[in-house]
Amino acid sequence: MKSSLPGYLEYSKSYNRQPVAEPQQPAPERPARLGRTRAALLIFTLTLLAGLALVVFQLMWNYPVVSHYVSGVVEREIDTTTRQSSTRLVAMIDFYTESATRLAEDPGIAKLFVDGDSIALRAREAALRREFPKALNVRLLPPGLIAVDMESSPPLSYSALDQMRMAEAGIQKPPVEVHLLGTLQQHISIVRRVADPAGSNVIGHIMMSLPNESLQNIFDDLQQVQGYIELQQTHPHDKPTVVTQQGDTSNKAGEPARIVPIPGSRWQVAYWIPLNNPVYLFAIGAPLLFAVVLVSAGLLLVVVGLLRRLVNDSLSVLD
Repeated sequence: MKSSLPGYLEYSKSYNRQPVAEPQQPAPERPARLGRTRAALLIFTLTLLAGLALVVFQLMWNYPVVSHYVSGVVEREIDTTTRQSSTRLVAMIDFYTESATRLAEDPGIAKLFVDGDSIALRAREAALRREFPKALNVRLLPPGLIAVDMESSPPLSYSALDQMRMAEAGIQKPPVEVHLLGTLQQHISIVRRVADPAGSNVIGHIMMSLPNESLQNIFDDLQQVQGYIELQQTHPHDKPTVVTQQGDTSNKAGEPARIVPIPGSRWQVAYWIPLNNPVYLFAIGAPLLFAVVLVSAGLLLVVVGLLRRLVNDSLSVLD
């Protein structure tokens, strides 16, 4: 009987050669890290939302300050526009009224009136027109005129006669005004009286007539008129008359925001601000809007960054 020992030994050897399983290492706690990221995202988002809410609350709480800021912007807009127009109007009036006053005080011109030499007076008029090429006309007129002359250029209207009567009544510098409003002959009129050497009697008048385009050009040159602006001519017993304007007439509602009288004339500048214009409201509130948008954009960028990180962590867990 054969021994079974060799078979047992072979079995033992094969058994001993079997690999021994090593103990498994615990997997990293990625789900726990994902949970912490989510919690951080939630806390940070809530914090930023609370900050944004605080900013909005502060803006509402400080509404008087904001209102004061907006009022300041509106005031600067009014000041800038009315100053641009009124400064140029005053400069134009000063130049021509001072020139007319200088001529009225010229002894040579007074002598021409005293002598009554009509040919010499017409010759001096021609010389004055060359001296003031932008004027429509420069006339040397006698006192006491009562008849209009609608054939002259520009026409000698009843308003022109009234100006001369004012000068003869003792008003040395009648206010500058526009004559023949609303007609093709509309023009600016300046009158200065010429007195005798003793200064007691009016012996003549200097009348300067300027084109209405001088006024329109001033208003056409205004930069970025947000509202509506008018040059008005006042009347003692009637509403002001519009001489020229600039801007959107739909903004002319209610009383003007500001009226600026023009010294030495019967004119005034009236300005209406477009507070109901959405574009203008955006312009004056742009800094506040920018602050809110900036905070919101910062919040969005942070949230997007955290979301990207959260997505990356989720993908790594799946891998």
